[in-house]
Amino acid sequence: MNYYKESVAYDYALFMPKEEKKVVQLPRQYQKQQAKVIKKAAAPKAKVLASNALGALSKVLTGAVILTIVVLLILTKVQISEVHDKIASAEKQIRVLDGETTRLNTELEKKISYKNIEQAAKELGMQKKQKTQVNYINISKEDCAEIIKAPKDDVLSTLSDAVLSVVE
Repeated sequence: MNYYKESVAYDYALFMPKEEKKVVQLPRQYQKQQAKVIKKAAAPKAKVLASNALGALSKVLTGAVILTIVVLLILTKVQISEVHDKIASAEKQIRVLDGETTRLNTELEKKISYKNIEQAAKELGMQKKQKTQVNYINISKEDCAEIIKAPKDDVLSTLSDAVLSVVE
């Protein structure tokens, strides 16, 4: 009953005696034609091998480009992180220096205050001015200048004065 479901066919070619192939030398004209036919048959295999090599090469190059981009992105992130760290440390230093500036300004105001100056003056024996110590100067006259001429004892100077008076 199971015979119709199973195949009972045999490949008789496997059991046939094998024929030996004989190599026959072709004449030269046929050898050239045969070489052309072999080259044409080999050309598609060479094209397939070349296309496979190009495909593999393109995959390797694509992988290298992607790897380079990933490495560059990582390096960029590292540099950005370093710059952010420098900025944060500079901002922290600015806050510290601002606090120091405020403290120094407060200390300077304490030293320059009127009470401290007055106390230092008392310690040096100084006192406040009194009305009797104030002297007023009156400068209501106009400013004027006098030209004093030196006596002329020289004959040459008298002669030069006469020439100058004529020229004027």
